[in-house]
Amino acid sequence: LHDALRAVIGAVAVDAETLIGLLPVMPDATAERALAWGEGGRLLPAPVGDPGGLVGLLSGWIAAAPGRVAAVDGTGTELTFGGLGDRVAALAGRLRTLGVGPEVRVAVLVGRGVDVVVAMLGVWWAGGVCVPLDEEFPDGRLAWIAGDADVQVAVTTRELADRAAGWGVPVVVVEDPQQWPQSGDARRPVSVNRAGLAYIIYTSGSTGTPRPVGVPWGSVDWLLQVAGQLVPAGLVWACSHSLAFDFSVWELWAALAGGGRVVVLPRWMVRSPDHLLATLAEQHVQVWCQTPSAFGMLDGAEALPQLLPDLRWVIFGGEALDPASLPGWVGADGAPAVVNMYGITETTVHVTHATITTAAGGGTGRGGSPIGRPLPGVRIRLLDECLQPVPPGVVGDLYVGGAGVARGYLGRPEATARRFMPDPYAADGSRLYRSGDRGYWHDGQLYYLGRADTQIKIRGYRIEPAEIETTLTTHPDVNHAVVATDPDDNATLTAYLLPTTDNPPTAADLHQYLAARLPAHMLPSRYLTVTDLPLTPNGKIDRTALARTGHQPLSATGQPGDRPTTPTEQVLAAMWAELLDIEPKSVGVDSDFFATGGHSLLAIRLITRVSEALDVELPVAAVFDAPTLGGLAATIDTVLATQNPSIVDDAHEEMRL
Repeated sequence: LHDALRAVIGAVAVDAETLIGLLPVMPDATAERALAWGEGGRLLPAPVGDPGGLVGLLSGWIAAAPGRVAAVDGTGTELTFGGLGDRVAALAGRLRTLGVGPEVRVAVLVGRGVDVVVAMLGVWWAGGVCVPLDEEFPDGRLAWIAGDADVQVAVTTRELADRAAGWGVPVVVVEDPQQWPQSGDARRPVSVNRAGLAYIIYTSGSTGTPRPVGVPWGSVDWLLQVAGQLVPAGLVWACSHSLAFDFSVWELWAALAGGGRVVVLPRWMVRSPDHLLATLAEQHVQVWCQTPSAFGMLDGAEALPQLLPDLRWVIFGGEALDPASLPGWVGADGAPAVVNMYGITETTVHVTHATITTAAGGGTGRGGSPIGRPLPGVRIRLLDECLQPVPPGVVGDLYVGGAGVARGYLGRPEATARRFMPDPYAADGSRLYRSGDRGYWHDGQLYYLGRADTQIKIRGYRIEPAEIETTLTTHPDVNHAVVATDPDDNATLTAYLLPTTDNPPTAADLHQYLAARLPAHMLPSRYLTVTDLPLTPNGKIDRTALARTGHQPLSATGQPGDRPTTPTEQVLAAMWAELLDIEPKSVGVDSDFFATGGHSLLAIRLITRVSEALDVELPVAAVFDAPTLGGLAATIDTVLATQNPSIVDDAHEEMRL
């Protein structure tokens, strides 16, 4: 405090006309140290050769180790580097005949298998730009993205080809290489400019529509250099995240660029903890990336070193990590190394890393998630509202610069100008990305404290409530909508609604309406009607006061009188009500699990309880395939038909007691 006072008084003495916000509160030496903490250091020399970078590295592995397994999926299908080279060359040759080259956008809609690797690398081999899409997105959203990104070709599978048929572009089926003309040129990848686009990923947008982040090749190659410095080459990685979530870029290509193997896990397996752990063990996975919330759902987390003896690295990202929530083996001799990484789509996946050596995580008294130091080639600025560096221990806004900064939001110059800016502390003309995140320095380490705006992170996905709110207000029965996290559960979204009439829609109606337009991770778990929306003194909606406002839950379905009657329905209804913390009488046969408060992580818990109570093997996908109480009960009864029917009666009696 003494040093800060001297700095302020000294600055006033020099120029009393200085704006208060521009007065320094740190001596020069302290300010220089704070800025120095944000410098990530130098990278290794960049890959050389033609074409260089990721494609050049993979071309080298294809030539040097053709018999080595490059990718395997949940069905056990394997693809060697040699097989990958053959299929990629054939696909690239076909794409070139369709005009694919630098800056030409290609939609990739291929599901979760080894075809992911073939499709993306084939686009890059041809010199094109990948626009990765999630097959679980609604058709309307997929078509919107294809149009907004101006894709010229779609690469897909036979199973998904019909979904791309209406986009008005040629559709190439990745499993049909025998139909494509072969040429010697296709064996040679196209050289690309380091400033040219590698991929476009759409993030949730604050203006009501998704925003396309354009990531150049220079940023991708930087990320892979960092991966090579952090994690040994040649390891077995698991890829468990959606292609539309940039964590998958790290999982897929960091593994393959180092000559390792990637295990592409199907969505149903990721949602089934028992199957997931069994597959990780069977495939000898050594590097596993997870969001903290998904890791917290694992019943076997405490015994992970025993269940997965080959596991060497657990890498967290996508959400704030509380070290106190981790199992006790963290930091123990022989246990996997645990690394927490912080990053943003606009800065190419990861920008900081912290090795977690104890489940307690230390502590600074201020709290927050430890995200450590910037990666090599990254520049972190922690600044106040006047863009002045903040002292150690003082909360500031987090800006990111360096090699990973994206080109910007494609076709959105105003949004790009708001978020991407010149670095006021760099003489090289480099840019910063204003993240909207808040944090502080402590002993040279960075701690993440949350957002400065309304943006939400749920299960690793970045969500702008405005996009959900805008979509809700297009429903004819909704006049105004505000979406916020549940105060008791930060993994749950709640929609507060002002209906247009005295006869509001049901929760199931709104859920179905949104499900046809938004991804599953953006669907609220609760729908509440309010008579008024609380405002702050400056006239903005007071989101923190919403939970204290008088509200009424929407009717779950239009048929509230349908009551569970069979033993399975009654057992399931009791579990359902307890898990979702709702009145048992509000659960009917036609109640939809996701429209009454459920989400993917709660679906895992539901299936675990069902399996234990009824002694039945049921995949988590069953909840998504049959989300109503009656539908799920019928699925359970079908499986139980081959077992002892008395199990149901016994479970029902146990639940009643």
